[in-house]
Amino acid sequence: MALIFLISSLLLIVSTVAVERVILPDGDRAYLIEMLTTTYNEISTDRAQEIVYELENFYTGIRYNIGADCGPPKEIDKAFHLHIINTRSYAAFSEATFGYFLHHSPFWSAHPPSSDLRERCSNQASKFRHHGIPIVYECLWTPPACATDRTDFENSNPLWSVFDKANVLLNDLRSKKHILSSQLDKMMPKWEKVQLAYLYFIPKPHKAGTPLRPILSSMNMPTTRISKFLDELIPPIFDKLARSTRIIHGVDSIHRLEAYAANGYLKQKTYLCTFDITDLYTMLPQEKSLDILIPSTERRVRRRVSSRSSFVCSFVRMFVRPIEKQIYKLT
Repeated sequence: MALIFLISSLLLIVSTVAVERVILPDGDRAYLIEMLTTTYNEISTDRAQEIVYELENFYTGIRYNIGADCGPPKEIDKAFHLHIINTRSYAAFSEATFGYFLHHSPFWSAHPPSSDLRERCSNQASKFRHHGIPIVYECLWTPPACATDRTDFENSNPLWSVFDKANVLLNDLRSKKHILSSQLDKMMPKWEKVQLAYLYFIPKPHKAGTPLRPILSSMNMPTTRISKFLDELIPPIFDKLARSTRIIHGVDSIHRLEAYAANGYLKQKTYLCTFDITDLYTMLPQEKSLDILIPSTERRVRRRVSSRSSFVCSFVRMFVRPIEKQIYKLT
């Protein structure tokens, strides 16, 4: 029994060891991105960055024995044979990371049969996510699913797209020490619990024709924990600063109108106007909202506010994107 307990304890310790992503040296990373874009005309700078990011994921899988069921396909494979990856500092990097010189050939030249390639690659991506390693270029791990030229809607899984964007954003903020570890834990999505948002409708019986009110439930989306964290911080500040101009509910609006009249502002020529926001996404542009908010914040706190905070802008763009200038979609 003691032996079994000892083995179980060791397994538990091993299973809880934190996985730290393998990161290429800055010089090698910049060199690879430049060479990929110049060697392959069809690879943009953004796509090259994604490819190098997944290469680091693959190195991470090898280092921590997560598995190497599927290596990133053609771009990395060709890059190796063209001697793009084998940079001058690669030997030192490989020795420091793995303890030996890691040859690429056995991994990228011996792909599994096409019949089970998709399943094995999908399993590899799942293993990475299980260890907190986000995926930014899904097609590298599911090549058969992305082989044909299809639209982004068909090529990507919206759930994992948002999950990985949130994961990358939060890990980047933590690595730059913009947030604490405790804050990271509160906002990091749990891959085993996330779900796509779903749409349902509630009838409006008080209106002619009983139209339906669309409701989007996103309680288990990957960004929900970020929203909850911000909701604990922002409302108290907003309530304090905007109480004099904010109407909470119908009764409050009546009290405000009474005070308005008592102060002599309500006259015969006074016009009271109301407006209805039918869609928060299309009627309230996010960029314009930030442009309005930032100068107001600067006047109040008397110090410069970054107009393009990576966290704010990334979080705003994570939810919506324009399609034909009218329709917005959760991404």
